[in-house]
Amino acid sequence: MWLRMQGRSWIDRLAFTFHHRWETDAHYRAVVSGFAGLLVVVAVCSCLVLVSSVTGAVLARMGLTGSQTASFSGSQNTGTQQLHGLEKFPTPTFGQTSQNQPPPVGTIPSSQTPVPSPTDLPSPTPLPTTAGCGNNCQGGGGGNGGGAVGSVTISGSPDPWIAGQQDSVVVHTSLPNIPIGIIVSNLPGGGTALQEGQYNTDSSGNYTYTFNCPASTSSGTAKVTVILNWPGGTQYYDHIQKYVP
Repeated sequence: MWLRMQGRSWIDRLAFTFHHRWETDAHYRAVVSGFAGLLVVVAVCSCLVLVSSVTGAVLARMGLTGSQTASFSGSQNTGTQQLHGLEKFPTPTFGQTSQNQPPPVGTIPSSQTPVPSPTDLPSPTPLPTTAGCGNNCQGGGGGNGGGAVGSVTISGSPDPWIAGQQDSVVVHTSLPNIPIGIIVSNLPGGGTALQEGQYNTDSSGNYTYTFNCPASTSSGTAKVTVILNWPGGTQYYDHIQKYVP
């Protein structure tokens, strides 16, 4: 390596030495870095001083610096007249204006117009009602002719009914041979008994419907609905029957 360096210039040898020490010596790198940084700081400061000096000289030549006093040609004497203070100019003065009061609020007189009466609402249309008979249904009399509606009697047997056994609905009509239908609802446990088939009252107007009443541990009431096809039209009759355990 030394022989190869002998044939190079001193700049090559200086660069090689710098590169070798930079790569192998950490202390050398630190010293060189600090010295290079110092040179950069000195160069920057020198540039600032140079720029400041050039700028000051240019401004002074242009007469923009405050260090030089401007020379005026002519006399600075203002004469014998004295400068007075500020002149007084007349200003108009306005008097206090009176504020207009709002007009007093009075009571608005009545228009004397009577209040219109409310419009009567239309009367509701009555709903169709079914004929009820309670425990003893008594209807109008009449023979077994066309357009007749007789009377009816409804009862329970036994009275009151006994839950858990066979109970009966006993019907008597004033006219014989009337087609009949029976519905017993609100039985113990919410049950319903329905007469099935075509049945009529006998020649004396009697009819009995027997069914099995569900068992119950407490007393209550059942609803009996009797449907009769009278010659004058179909009628519905309700009967409330008590039952006991």
